[in-house]
Amino acid sequence: WKLDPDQTEITLWGLMPGIPMEVSLIGSTMATLSTSGPVEFTPGEDRVIQLPSIQPPADFNGKILDSNGNGLEGVEVSLTSNQRYIFMEKTQPDGSFSFKGLASTPAAIDLRLSGYANQTIAEFLVPDDGSTVEFIMDAARQMTIYFRDAAGRNQLGGSIFKDGEQGQALGEDGGFSMSKVPQSSFELLWRIGGIKGKEIIPADVNEHVIEVPSMASALVHTPSMKAPPMYQLHVIFTSLGGDAADTNFEFHKNFKLSKSESGTDLQIPSLLPGEYQVQLSMKAYREEEGGWISEILDEVGPVHARSGELLRIDFKE
Repeated sequence: WKLDPDQTEITLWGLMPGIPMEVSLIGSTMATLSTSGPVEFTPGEDRVIQLPSIQPPADFNGKILDSNGNGLEGVEVSLTSNQRYIFMEKTQPDGSFSFKGLASTPAAIDLRLSGYANQTIAEFLVPDDGSTVEFIMDAARQMTIYFRDAAGRNQLGGSIFKDGEQGQALGEDGGFSMSKVPQSSFELLWRIGGIKGKEIIPADVNEHVIEVPSMASALVHTPSMKAPPMYQLHVIFTSLGGDAADTNFEFHKNFKLSKSESGTDLQIPSLLPGEYQVQLSMKAYREEEGGWISEILDEVGPVHARSGELLRIDFKE
């Protein structure tokens, strides 16, 4: 196809004759123009198709402010719609930004600026009249989050999340550091040892404790094996009772591993106490079988994970 200089006509060639088809034009404004129904061409035909004229959608105009109402320059504003990345703009010195022709578009908005908390608005409908929408960004605070049992002992492992940011583990004493969370209260997602939950973090605190049960830990040994070039080991815990009655979870090859000629050790720092059946499986790419194949290598159980104790699991050769 070819677009003429004044951008009002598009020339198409190489169209298959004798086949009904619909001609559509999808522009950068996300507005779609289409013929009213299927059209069919004959060999050698040169036809002009008039697409309907529409008024382009209004622009999406916005402004990013700090908590004092001052415009913020350089904020990265990213838009995603229908799971498709659309645009990224940076705000002007007064905090303003504009996306052309996006009125009435449902979108997710992501705001990022150094020194300020990341902000994600998962569901937002762009106004249809082009009016300016104001967003307020909070200054970021540094936080430390701990998993702790009723006896005051830090529980190792686990993970925490806020708007796509994952907390950074602090080491052997447990705890996680987060540097892009807002000064105001916010919701934190967490998981540890096969359980997960949500926690409301209060405003203006720099340390917070999430209370969890006292955990067990596990060391899983997998034997040396002749494996294909492309493979992944899976260790799957299925609960049989106890505190872990409703808990099923899986650990993959890319967790903390130490390898030797005698096999591979998988360290699991937190495991909810209870009774489990434990399965070792392998997902491997086998060209002769046409793709990825999953197979169970061994199964152990029932095994009992007890609070404060290390559970050792040895899979057979």
